[in-house]
Amino acid sequence: MSLPRDVRDRVVRRIYADMRSIDWDELSARERTRQYDLWVNDPEIGGIIANFKDDPRHWIKDGPVKEWPRAKIGHGSYARLLGEGHDPAAERRRLAEKIVRLTLPGWVPDPDSITEKPMRMVVRPPQDQETDSRVIAWANSDNFKHLLWAALEAVESDDHRSWVLAVTETFEKPVAADTKALHRRIARRCQLQVEHIEL
Repeated sequence: MSLPRDVRDRVVRRIYADMRSIDWDELSARERTRQYDLWVNDPEIGGIIANFKDDPRHWIKDGPVKEWPRAKIGHGSYARLLGEGHDPAAERRRLAEKIVRLTLPGWVPDPDSITEKPMRMVVRPPQDQETDSRVIAWANSDNFKHLLWAALEAVESDDHRSWVLAVTETFEKPVAADTKALHRRIARRCQLQVEHIEL
């Protein structure tokens, strides 16, 4: 049974308020596990979800937490639930700068160009380089195929900009060495650049 929209929105607002107050992105895996326990045992979060779902923890992980990175930059259906005082434009700038710093150091991001499915943006070359703008697209390793397909579709639609595929990983969930090697072989065959970055 799905949560009624008003109930879902109330629960997600509470979760997002907590994530902002505890600086979720900086938490360790152990700290995140502890926070999941707190949410599941909170009658205003887990208690409500349990009335509609068998596994509140899974719903929290697969719903609001999964959508958190997109919501912060103003994308997706949960973005409106972040509450007052949140600045999606500032979040887009921070994210864009971080991804460019890790992927194409010295290039200049255009945060206003960020779009999704897959997440991507236009980047301009450093002033001392006479070359065209590029597109950086990013996703985790499980979604590498979507990055690849989007880049190939762009080529077929006469988009002459080079695409850089940024496969994201975290300290807690690194991409295996053999998977990285596979990504590089596929990208090389498709004449694309791939980078693995830790967010």
